[in-house]
Amino acid sequence: MPKKLTLISLIVHFCFMLIVNSCASRGPVSGGPVDDIPPRIIDVDPEPRSLNVSRDLTVLLKFNENMNRGSVVNSVFISPTPKEDPIFVWKGYKKLEIRFTEELEEEMTYVVTIGSNAMDAHKISLDETYTLAFSTGNKIDNGSISGKMYGKYEIEKTLIFAYLLDESSSVDPDTLKPDYITQLSNEGIFRFKFLSDGKYRLFAIEDKNGDRQYNSAKDGIAISPWPDIIISEEDSSSFTSFYKFSSVDTLKPRVLTIIPLDNSQLQFRALEPLVFPTSTDSIWISDSTYENKIYPISIYPDVENKNIVHLQFAEQSSELEFKLYLGAFKDSSGNSVDSSSVLKSFTFSANRDSVLPKLLGVDKGSGSINFYLDEKLKIKFSEAITEESKESSLTILNADSENVSYTLYSIYPNVWEAYPENGWASNTIYSLNIDLEKVKDLSGNPAADSIWTMEFRTVNTDTFGVISGTIITDTGFDIPLYISANKVRGRGRKIVTKVGAEGKFRMENVLPGKYFLDIFADSDQNGVYSLGSYAPYLNAELYFQSPDTVSVRSRWETSGHTIDFRKKNLIGK
Repeated sequence: MPKKLTLISLIVHFCFMLIVNSCASRGPVSGGPVDDIPPRIIDVDPEPRSLNVSRDLTVLLKFNENMNRGSVVNSVFISPTPKEDPIFVWKGYKKLEIRFTEELEEEMTYVVTIGSNAMDAHKISLDETYTLAFSTGNKIDNGSISGKMYGKYEIEKTLIFAYLLDESSSVDPDTLKPDYITQLSNEGIFRFKFLSDGKYRLFAIEDKNGDRQYNSAKDGIAISPWPDIIISEEDSSSFTSFYKFSSVDTLKPRVLTIIPLDNSQLQFRALEPLVFPTSTDSIWISDSTYENKIYPISIYPDVENKNIVHLQFAEQSSELEFKLYLGAFKDSSGNSVDSSSVLKSFTFSANRDSVLPKLLGVDKGSGSINFYLDEKLKIKFSEAITEESKESSLTILNADSENVSYTLYSIYPNVWEAYPENGWASNTIYSLNIDLEKVKDLSGNPAADSIWTMEFRTVNTDTFGVISGTIITDTGFDIPLYISANKVRGRGRKIVTKVGAEGKFRMENVLPGKYFLDIFADSDQNGVYSLGSYAPYLNAELYFQSPDTVSVRSRWETSGHTIDFRKKNLIGK
C-alpha cells in the first residue's frame, strides 16, 4: 500500500511541475524569431492638430508594444519648452501620460516630439521621429526651420536649441532655456515644425551629460554661419547649418605647483597649457622686502609636458623667501593666470645647477615617410641652451658629405629650427650631426661627450600630384575663400591654398592618396576658420566639405573638380 501511494504522489508532482513551467514561460521561445520590427505610436490624445485644447490637458501616447521606459522619456521634447519640467506617468509599458505642472500658454501651438532614440523592450528604435502638434488657440502655426550638422559629432549627445528673439536680440544659452529643442536624425538632419512667426537664433549643443542644458564649462557649442532666421506668412520655412563644436573657457588658469630645481632654476605647472607672452616685463620674482623685481634670464615651455614652464634667474640665496609674479601669462582663451594661485612663498635650493641638458629629439616632418622640401628641422632640448652652442655644435651634410649652409632660429631657448639657405633638394639623403659636448646650458653644463647623428630623406617631387578645379559660389569673391586637402588615411600634411579669381584653385605638391576637400569663406580675412561666438554673437564662417573624395596620383593633375559652395548646397536645401 505505501509503495502505491508513493507512485501516485510522484505522478501528481510531475504534472504539477509541468503546469507551473507552462505558466511561467509566456515569453518568446528561445531560438525563435528575433524582434527587428520598429515600435509605433498607435494612439494619441489630443488628436494631431487639435485646436482650442484645454490649458491643463494631459498628453497620452500609446505604443503598439512594450517600451523601454527610460529611452522613451529621454526622447521626449516639448516645444515651446515649459518653464517647469512635466511629469511622466506610465500605465504599464505601452501607455505614457505627460502631465504639465502649470497651465499652457494661451493662443500657443505646442509640439510634442518623440525622437528616434525611443526603443522598445528589445532595444529596437522608432523607425522615425514622431511629432504631435496641437494648439491652445484657434490656429496651428506652420513655420519650419531645418538644417544639417557637419563635421564630427555624436548624434545621441547633439541637441539643436532655437530661441524666439525679442527686440533685444540678446541670447545667452548658458543661462537661458531654449524655446525649442530637437535632436538630429541618423543623417545629421534636424527639423523644427509648427513654429510661430518671428525671428529665431539657433545653436547646436554638445550635451555631454544629457541634462538638456548648455553649460559653457563642460559642453561644446556650434554657431551657425547664417544670419538669424525670420519666419513669416510670406516665408514660412528656412534652412541653416552647423559645422563644428567649440568650447568656451571663462575660467582663469591656475598654477598648481612651483618647484625650485637649484639656486637659479624653477619650474611651475599650470592646470592647462599657457600662451607665452611677447613681453616678459610683468614676469618676475621678489623677496619679502618687495624692494626689487628680479627678472628671469630665460623663460621656456617644457618640451614633454605643455603644462610646465621653466624659468632661470641669476643665482639666488637659499635663505630668502620669494614670490612669483606671472602677469603676462594667459590661456588659449585669453584668460589671465589666477594670481591667487601663484602668490605662494618658496625658497631656492642651495645647490648649483649640475644637471646635464638632454637632446630630447628632432621632428622628422609631417610627410607620410619623407621630409617636405619647405619643412624645418625642429631640435628639442630639456632646458635652455646658450646661443654660442647652436652655431658651433650643429652640422648638416648632403649625400656627398658636403656641408650644407643653413639658418638657425630659436623658437624658444630649448627649441631650435634649422633650414638650408638654398632649401632642401628633392629625393636626397641628408644627415644631421650635433656635437653634444659643445651644447651647453645657461650654467655651462655640456649635454654629453658624444656626437648625435640622424639621417633623413626628402620627398621625391616626382611623386607629387596636383588638384585643380573651380568653386561656384553666391557669396561673392569680395570674401576670400580657402580650400584645403585633407588625406583620408595615413599621415600627410594638410594642403591649404587661397582660391583665385573666378573661383579657380590649384593645389600643388600633393602626395598620392585620397583626399577630402574643405572650403571656408574667410570673412575676417585672417586666413583661419572662425567658429564664431554666442556672446557677443558672431556668426561662424561659411564652411563646406565636398562629399566626394579626390584621388591623387604621382605626376598627374587631377583637374576639372567643380565644388558647389552656394547656399542651397551648404544647407542641403
